[in-house]
Amino acid sequence: WRQQDAFFNRVSTEFIASGWDVKIPIREVLLSKFYRAVDHDNAAEAELMMAGTARLLTPEELHQKITTITGYEWGDEMITEYRLLYGGIDSDDVVKRLREPNGVIGAIALRMANSVACKATSTDFILPREQRRLFPYVETSYEPYTAEGFEIPEAQERIKQTIQYLFYRVLGQEVSLNDPEVLAVYDLWVEVHAEGKGLIEAGEVSTYMTYSCRGFEDPNTGVDLPSEFHILQDPDFTIRSWRSVMVYLLSDYHFLFE
Repeated sequence: WRQQDAFFNRVSTEFIASGWDVKIPIREVLLSKFYRAVDHDNAAEAELMMAGTARLLTPEELHQKITTITGYEWGDEMITEYRLLYGGIDSDDVVKRLREPNGVIGAIALRMANSVACKATSTDFILPREQRRLFPYVETSYEPYTAEGFEIPEAQERIKQTIQYLFYRVLGQEVSLNDPEVLAVYDLWVEVHAEGKGLIEAGEVSTYMTYSCRGFEDPNTGVDLPSEFHILQDPDFTIRSWRSVMVYLLSDYHFLFE
């Protein structure tokens, strides 16, 4: 932190001395070791963890980010009910923001991830594939294995491609199809899907999703669609598998901090 602080002080001094030439700070920041640290070949990941100035998003910023990325607005919970609990201010009794997460903030973040994933997943599948924000490469019928246990290569590839896309869409990370992170999330999807299908076949879980997780409104307008477009059931447990992926990503550090 001291190194970065000294760097910013130096750049500020040069910026003022140049007569407020905006090209000076832009050039210095882009060429700095802090900006380029992620590409340093010899630096271990642990050494890069504290590089940069990532901070916990404010409730207002997180609210806007959820809406922009998923297309689904989580009511106004983040800016009303949870604003102060999530470290926000009311400019009256509370005038200083919390910058370090605590147990309450962690619990709210997990609740947000579950609630948003619950609704945004099924709602996105209502739209034609070319209009979807989250799942443009798959349908709810795409499963990685047949009922007999044989692989379906095209479906497996599409599932991985969607996970790769979600890493970029939700976390802003460009990863390859064979990236360990993608494969780990794919394994999560397969595990949840297999367990869910088994529970459905055993009669322990309904094909109907809980009411709050059903899709019945246009995500662009919030208006209820005709009943033929509603997504109420998940007989193959694929929607709920994608929901688990969304919970994983929405509760990730890189989504909650910037």
